Amino acid sequence: MCIFILCTSFLSPPGEQLWRFITGGRIRSQPAVGNNGIVYVISEDRYLYALNPEGVALWQRDLTERVSDCFTIGYDGSIYVGFKNGIITAINPCGKIIWNYNTKETLKYSPALHSDGSLFFVTDEGNIFALSHTGTVRWKKNLALQPSSSPVSDTDGTLYLPLFRQGLLALYAWGEEKWQLSLSGNPCTPAIAADGTLFLGTDAGNLYAIHPHGCILWSFTFNSEVLSPVIGMNGTIYGTLKNGQVFCLNKHGELLWIVSVGTAVSRSCIIGSSGTLYVSSDDNYIHALSPSGTVLWSHQVKGELTHLVLSQQGVLYAGSSDWSLYAFQAEISMASPWPQYQHDSSHSGQSLRKIRKLSIEDLYGKDPDFLYFKNLLLSFNPHLMQKGLEEIQQRYDCLAIKSSRAYLFYLLGKVTGISITEIDKHYNYPEDGYSRIREQACLLYTLIGGFYARDLLLHIIEDEKDVSMKAVAIHCLGILRSDPKGSAVKQMAALISFNSHSAPNNSVAREIIRTMSNIAYYHGTIPASGIKTLLTISQGQYLKNVKEQALAVLQEIK
Repeated sequence: MCIFILCTSFLSPPGEQLWRFITGGRIRSQPAVGNNGIVYVISEDRYLYALNPEGVALWQRDLTERVSDCFTIGYDGSIYVGFKNGIITAINPCGKIIWNYNTKETLKYSPALHSDGSLFFVTDEGNIFALSHTGTVRWKKNLALQPSSSPVSDTDGTLYLPLFRQGLLALYAWGEEKWQLSLSGNPCTPAIAADGTLFLGTDAGNLYAIHPHGCILWSFTFNSEVLSPVIGMNGTIYGTLKNGQVFCLNKHGELLWIVSVGTAVSRSCIIGSSGTLYVSSDDNYIHALSPSGTVLWSHQVKGELTHLVLSQQGVLYAGSSDWSLYAFQAEISMASPWPQYQHDSSHSGQSLRKIRKLSIEDLYGKDPDFLYFKNLLLSFNPHLMQKGLEEIQQRYDCLAIKSSRAYLFYLLGKVTGISITEIDKHYNYPEDGYSRIREQACLLYTLIGGFYARDLLLHIIEDEKDVSMKAVAIHCLGILRSDPKGSAVKQMAALISFNSHSAPNNSVAREIIRTMSNIAYYHGTIPASGIKTLLTISQGQYLKNVKEQALAVLQEIK
């Protein structure tokens, strides 16, 4: 049974306890907060709890199995939980399981996310799994090395993995080794600065600054284990030491200050928007420090604390071994390159720094493989284009896209996005033949690109003249399933509304119904415009079986 105690949060002073939610067991894993402010916490009673920012329980999910520290929230709001038996479970924001994947290995650490929706999980046996947001395997790699902490990913897709007694490993987004760097001691989870510099500590007492190409820029030695650091706006590095100290260094590795907050510290600190540091000590205190290291306030709880998490709503959360989740008035996290452990309150582990982007032509213009597929796909010869698509399909089926992913996605987008009307002005071959080529390209474009495919698919639905291609784009949005902002549902609703006074297209309606169903299953619901669209189809001049399908989906959603 769960109990929650609410306190007022209106104009509460910094450090005031807002509320305490009591679960059915000890809380070992850090809580996670979604973009909507919903906080999720896992207890040793094997339940996942979802609470609103006021501490009111929205739902709880029986997980049945023993949960590890593998826990994160995806960019579309899906919750990913890893179990000690090797199973990864995806749960939608309404608490329903949407897929499972069994690694058959031991999961201990949270995954790193990529902006295309991919997740990178590492196992204690030394394997790394790259999964899509729908649970399909993109690639798997045996490292033959044991991880020592959670991985992180950079904006360019580079994956950084701390290794037990083996330093830091950098992998390309497709799993190929980029470099490996030996370090003194076992490294913790790195933080990534605005220029790509990596900062990480080790249990040998070293803090390293590492160039993204894999060389050590500088190091600073402390007399205690260095935990995962965080980074301020001007590149200042803050961190905690196992002996209970908090430190501050400038970006050149010069110590600015160091203070003690207790006899021991086992967790990283967090930077708030004003520069306030939040840190928990092993004597069960939460401390707030000024940017110069002065203690502003302290609050003691009854049990051992997890990592602190600071939400974008300005609430500081802490799980405890006294079965409770605590919420304190604080401030929003700093908009710095890496303000808290695993980057953010969702534990994405991904840097969002801005980098200079080169065009695909600049990057791969001399690559023989790129030129080969470019000559096939952009030949506008149906036979050559078909050959190119078949070869890409074979690579995809064999999990062999890897380093070619970026330029294949680019070329498939070129084929998918060209309208038949424009092509027919210059080339003279059957419209139906080219339609089938575009349809195949669109499917591959979606499978390879993940979240990256969404914008072009929405553009096709809005502007494409070929109705069959609109249906394919809708089908592909159904494959993605994810529609966190409701933009896909909005486009489909507009399409049905626009065509309400013309002859109904049953093929388009079927695809809309299937895609609405997939989105509702994935997110637990759909926007009101989607409900209205399904009602319109069920009452319109469509085939009987199409109208019945719309009604069936409405019943599922209810």
